Amino acid sequence: MLDAPVARVGEVPLSLKQLEFIVYCKGALVAYLLDREIERRTGHRFSLDDIVRAIWAEHGHRKGLLTYDRI
Repeated sequence: MLDAPVARVGEVPLSLKQLEFIVYCKGALVAYLLDREIERRTGHRFSLDDIVRAIWAEHGHRKGLLTYDRI
């Protein structure tokens, strides 16, 4: 089976094909939906691009992962 739940990545062993599907298909869909929701809630003043730029401006020079708690 190719499909795999996005929320379980890292919790269960997945094949390379499943990981590619999540990253390239589901990941793009999640990013698109998140972008639309940010635009809707801000009256189209902000988008996901603005959020990513703000995170990069503050944390881009650091190495390592930015955790959910830090965001």
